Amino acid sequence: MKLLSNSLIKLLQPSFLLVLYIFTISIFAVYYTYFCFHEFYFSTSNIDKENQNVKKILKIRLQEYFKKDFNDLLKLNGSLWSSGEVVVDDLKVGDYFEIHLKFKVANKSIKNYHFNFTIKLSAEVEESIEYKMNELRTTRRLNYPKDSFYLRRIEDYEIKRLFSGDEKVDFPITQLVPVRFWGANDKGIMLPMQLSDEIDYFIAGSKGFADNIEGKFAKMLYFSTVTITTTGYGDIVPISNRTRAAVGIEVFLGSLIFGMFLWSLTQKIKRE
Repeated sequence: MKLLSNSLIKLLQPSFLLVLYIFTISIFAVYYTYFCFHEFYFSTSNIDKENQNVKKILKIRLQEYFKKDFNDLLKLNGSLWSSGEVVVDDLKVGDYFEIHLKFKVANKSIKNYHFNFTIKLSAEVEESIEYKMNELRTTRRLNYPKDSFYLRRIEDYEIKRLFSGDEKVDFPITQLVPVRFWGANDKGIMLPMQLSDEIDYFIAGSKGFADNIEGKFAKMLYFSTVTITTTGYGDIVPISNRTRAAVGIEVFLGSLIFGMFLWSLTQKIKRE
């Protein structure tokens, strides 16, 4: 028994246990990153730097899209507007995906109009309007190949004229954004497929499911560290049974290794 105890003491040196502790953190971080990253909820993802970068890029992409389509609308409404500019001011995620736009348009009499325009889109892509795509494709406003775009329902919108008390105005939405009507009371906005996917990524990230962000391993290495040390800040939360089981196993192993480290350190001090 004494021989076994001495052999165990020689094997379980504090340095070895410390390396084993770090190795365990790394192994679980790899597992969380590559096998179940989408099964975590990130409570601070809305303000994380990664999601803010996604938002910044998405604003640029949306502005380019609206600018191009807005110029097409100006040509279609040439009798009303002579020139115009559009800027994507902000993006917000709640019950809907909100796009805050700023427009400056001028009519034939060189009178400038400034508008703040908030458009609330459905967070989900509409699939019920596929039967209308062929009809939409025949209109002169639509020149997209088949299956290269999605339609999102416009749930609500608000237009305010600036420099006039910021009052709401009853203004035709179709003269500012590329709206496609497919029903008596329904309105939809057309977005390229890739842009619509980027919106989905941003919505998911803003709601705590940041599966598309960069730096996944760094986040999971941080989570693994606070888990094994039983710190648990609660900013990253497992939401599936298997990830909860993995977290429980890591906590158990971490406590066991740390306990053995203290025991080994104590034995070493006694020997010295």
